[in-house]
Amino acid sequence: MTRILSRKLLFGLCVFLPWVSCAGEEGAGEEREYGEIIDSGALGEELIAALEDFEIRHGGHFDSKLDLGIYYLALGETERARDYLRRAERILLDGGGKTVSRKEAYAPALYGALAQVSLVRKEYQAALEYIDRAIAAEGGDERRFHFLKGHILVAGREYREALDIFDELLAGSSGGLGDAGEEDLRAYMFLLAQAERPVEAAAALDRYFSTGAFFPGLGYFGAALYRAAGEMEKAACAAFLEGEYRSGYGGFQEPGGLESPAGEMIPVPDGGRGGEGEAEHFAAEYLRLKNLINGGENFTKDEFLRLTGLEPCFRLFPSFYWQLWMGARLAYPDDYQYFSAALQKIIALDKEGPFAKRAWEELTSLMGY
Repeated sequence: MTRILSRKLLFGLCVFLPWVSCAGEEGAGEEREYGEIIDSGALGEELIAALEDFEIRHGGHFDSKLDLGIYYLALGETERARDYLRRAERILLDGGGKTVSRKEAYAPALYGALAQVSLVRKEYQAALEYIDRAIAAEGGDERRFHFLKGHILVAGREYREALDIFDELLAGSSGGLGDAGEEDLRAYMFLLAQAERPVEAAAALDRYFSTGAFFPGLGYFGAALYRAAGEMEKAACAAFLEGEYRSGYGGFQEPGGLESPAGEMIPVPDGGRGGEGEAEHFAAEYLRLKNLINGGENFTKDEFLRLTGLEPCFRLFPSFYWQLWMGARLAYPDDYQYFSAALQKIIALDKEGPFAKRAWEELTSLMGY
């Protein structure tokens, strides 16, 4: 779990730069050469090959090493990324490079990237040291570095310290759940549940559900969490979502417990601590519309639009896209073929899943075979 989490974090937390050098910057010849490579129009492997050749020929050039390190980090090639980033770090610390353009300005990017490399390598103490350097170099104001520090602490099972950071970012006056990414919310709701704060954990879970993220066991976790928060309707909806999600895929094993982002089982507090949930859960509306579709009548164009409006919350559910297709057939009996993208989405989500065969049959029929 930790390694998977770390790989996902790269795209949300990595400092992607459009190449840190300024093309055409006045300075040494090698700096001009580097700018010319970037401005050459080369793309993909051709560009990377040119940058790697440049980096070999100019051992003291900081920017090229940082750029290549961040590039390979984004690809998940951790060891190659580490090699380039460590070379850039040596230049930064030694200050002896022949050409080091604005190295201090990009120290946060370098240290943040090295922190991510250390996280993937499960070198948690080194990751913490690097992220603290990134925060210090940035002046302490960069939220993504604080989020990354929270995830490093979770991976190292330092849960109390991690919860303090996430509380500051997401529960304090300086933050809010609205700007948290999927992995941030996932970590936070687990930490809150572990700390026996079910009402706050349920609020984080609400926000997590709204992103459309889902994974096997989330519905079970949500049902227990909502019960503990006294939101019984939402608990029933979460349990329904678990079955609905699994109905679209094959071969999932029942989870043995609730797994934290660090890979260990955590308890969910028992007993209500909040009021009854009054707000209708999005799953309740979906279930109502699904029942209308399965009934085969009284499914209007307005109801079809309501169903399409739920798509962001069901983007990983093959079963939802099957209901969308069946709903289109009812609401638009003469034009339902224009909604065949729903069938393609089913196949894209799981080409071996239980809905995929039916989706292929429908697509084949549309093509006249």
